[in-house]
Amino acid sequence: MLELEKRKEQLDLEIINKQHRLETPKVKKEHIIYWLEKFKDGNIHDIAYQRKIIDTFVHEIKVYDDKIIIAYNYSGEKRKNTVNISDSTVFEFDLNGGG
Repeated sequence: MLELEKRKEQLDLEIINKQHRLETPKVKKEHIIYWLEKFKDGNIHDIAYQRKIIDTFVHEIKVYDDKIIIAYNYSGEKRKNTVNISDSTVFEFDLNGGG
């Protein structure tokens, strides 16, 4: 009886996973390419273009004393990225615009 209950739980999980896959919209490669091509001709030094890219791809940024968490506008395993502030190589840039 216990073995059958365990198997039923496994089957229930499989059903839920397959239902989720069916409900997830399918995106074709051509659609992604078309959408990304909207960004290819932008001027990376233009503030409006930079803002457009950030608004498109970044959901939110949370800054703490010891880390920064960046959440991106997509669903997946690596939707969030954590950067430790103690990692000084991350912050090697000139605040005066020198790069």
